[in-house]
Amino acid sequence: VDSKYDIERAVKTLHLTDHENTLSRFEQEVKIMMRLQSPNIVTVFESFVEDERLYIVMEKCSGSLDTWSKMHGQMPIKMAVNVLISMLKGLEVAHRKGVVHRDIKPHNVLVADDGTVKVADFGLALLYLSPESLTKTGALLGSLAFMSPEQRLNPSDVTPATDLYSA
Repeated sequence: VDSKYDIERAVKTLHLTDHENTLSRFEQEVKIMMRLQSPNIVTVFESFVEDERLYIVMEKCSGSLDTWSKMHGQMPIKMAVNVLISMLKGLEVAHRKGVVHRDIKPHNVLVADDGTVKVADFGLALLYLSPESLTKTGALLGSLAFMSPEQRLNPSDVTPATDLYSA
């Protein structure tokens, strides 16, 4: 609970393993999420490093599509279409800012308390319009079951079509 504003927040924590690389990825994720303002992208409020841990403070959501499907089974078609449209609205904002998520999967699509669908976890995102990328050549990043064929072949040579395939 954010005691200053009396609001529940979610906190993502990461351990600093490979200190320099983990910190760079963390800073990139926060930078990306802070600049992606959309009702369909999880809002990040703050980030900090303390005691060899990285913290991202963000809006709290009720659960994920993964959790929903485990509880309720197959999603009705009308609901699935509405969820997909909401995901695509969030991804459109990211793509217009030059960001490819690269890890769209049910775990990374959250549902807010009011039912709003939100894309989350930009930890593997690629700034595809930028020469600065943290992806090492040949490094396979993402979730294989949801990954586009071009992402499997070359994770650093992807476009917004990669996220559309996964969605």
